[in-house]
Amino acid sequence: MQLRYFIFLLIFSTSLFSQQKKWETLQVQIAQEKDWGKKAILTADLAADFRFIDIKKSYQLANEAIEMSENSKNMESQIKTHIFCTKVFKKADSISQMINSGNEALKLSQKLNNKILLGLSWHNKGFVEMNLYESDLAMQYFFKSLELLESSKEYVTISKNYYYIYGLYAEKGELDKEIKYANSCLEFAEKSMDPETLCLAYQAIGTVFSDQYEKTSKPEMWQKSVKAFEKSLAIFNENSEQIVSQNQFGIVSLNLANLYISQERPLQKDKILFYTKSAIENAKKNNDIIIQVNALQILSDLAKKEKNDSKAEKHLLQAKDLVEKNTFKDEYLNSSVYYSLANFYEEKKKPNEALFFYKKYIDYFSKLNDHRKKSNIRILEAKFQTQKKEEQLQLLTQKNRLQESLIYLYLAMAILAILGSVFLYRSNKFKLKFEKQKSIVLETQKEEAELLTKLKEEENARIEAENRLIVSQKQQMQKQLLAGALQIEHKNELLQSLKEKFNQEKFTDKAQLKLHQILQSEMQIDNNLDQVKNDLQDINPEFFKKLNEKSGQKLTTLDLKYCAAIHSNLNTKQIAMLFSVEPESVRMSKYRIKQKLNLGKNDDLEDYLKTIG
Repeated sequence: MQLRYFIFLLIFSTSLFSQQKKWETLQVQIAQEKDWGKKAILTADLAADFRFIDIKKSYQLANEAIEMSENSKNMESQIKTHIFCTKVFKKADSISQMINSGNEALKLSQKLNNKILLGLSWHNKGFVEMNLYESDLAMQYFFKSLELLESSKEYVTISKNYYYIYGLYAEKGELDKEIKYANSCLEFAEKSMDPETLCLAYQAIGTVFSDQYEKTSKPEMWQKSVKAFEKSLAIFNENSEQIVSQNQFGIVSLNLANLYISQERPLQKDKILFYTKSAIENAKKNNDIIIQVNALQILSDLAKKEKNDSKAEKHLLQAKDLVEKNTFKDEYLNSSVYYSLANFYEEKKKPNEALFFYKKYIDYFSKLNDHRKKSNIRILEAKFQTQKKEEQLQLLTQKNRLQESLIYLYLAMAILAILGSVFLYRSNKFKLKFEKQKSIVLETQKEEAELLTKLKEEENARIEAENRLIVSQKQQMQKQLLAGALQIEHKNELLQSLKEKFNQEKFTDKAQLKLHQILQSEMQIDNNLDQVKNDLQDINPEFFKKLNEKSGQKLTTLDLKYCAAIHSNLNTKQIAMLFSVEPESVRMSKYRIKQKLNLGKNDDLEDYLKTIG
């Protein structure tokens, strides 16, 4: 377990190989690119890859990229540049810059309000907090990133979110959640089809089954773990040129060797040797001391199981030579090797050698503790400085806002003072003029009131005259209708007489039927006309008044009669019979009335008369 957790942390912090071809391509693109925003992103990407072999060059490129992005004034470019550079500053052990880049990417993406960039920035912020040993906060940020990216196609970042969450739960020993998030990591890695992401995902799955085997000792868990690790190696071998983190091969190989050495019976020595030697070869090619030392310790454990003490000692001494020759002193690695040697010599009853290496272990363990303390102090100091800077920036922003508010207030007061002076001057100037105008207005109002009274009297007289005219017209129409009624009665008597006379004569049945139909039709029309007469007598005088107003007094008495008949729902034929004219004459009269009433071509006269009746 100790080795596996150490390797998990190693993935986040070290990798000593990257594709030369990608660097060359990026350098060509940077040289050709004219847009400063795009140039900044390419430079930051190159810096992120260079951190594996030349951290000084990487650090220099990262700072250049940030300067380019700020000059470009392109917010999206600045966000992506800061995300790349966060990892560079972590590798360079520049904690304050790492925190600042994480904060800047998040702040800018919140301002831009781009959901995808915001999701990437929360992932980046989680990476920062994870390296500040704020596991709970890091996990919270990874979940925020997942929430924003869940409907996107950023499968690589989604898978990495789940990978980090799985790793954090693995460190806590929460196996159920470890399993859940490792499976989610694999699900999105398969969607991404990215070889490096798939390698990591299968490595996570293999570790989960390894933990289950360690807890339950079920052989099927051991077999599933081996299968997952082998799948990770297969993907790596098929796509090695596309994978930046070449130490993945060594890590997975060591995990497989550990699995085989954990199986007591039968001990598969050939498998253990195959995977440890494969890890050593890969680590030598990438100058990875950590992988080599861990592999030698596994070989030492294998030799112990075979009761071959000289070979076990030889492998541990080889590991010691490696860490001592390494220019970069890794306190953890050194203390681990010396501790293994001290235990070995203690078991072999060699107290002098055991004491010697135990002292070495204590020395490096103390250095490791000092390093961790210093690292924690630097982290706390960086957090403090970042927080202090943010507070100062916030205070400065508030101060600037206050100053702006005061300036606006002073300007407003000055403007009000000027407006007040102008108002007083103009009010005094116009006060006299107002008094003068006031008397003129009062006199004008008096004259207007007299004129209005006179106009009202004239209007009343006009209305009264119009009413008299309408009553007269109505009486005239009633007389004419009466005459018409008498004429109709006479006609009816004549028709009845004809009917009786014809009944006495002999006609064919067809002629009698035709004559009977004509008489019945005429009598029905007369009945209808009687009803119309009654309707016309009840017409409101306002009807004729409104018509005269609408036409501008252009309608004749005959026109008004036609309007009254139309208003009473008589059709053209009935009106023609009523006024003893041809139907064509009625239609012409209707057309002439529409013109006098100023109705449009599409306006219906009958509908209009109903609206004013």
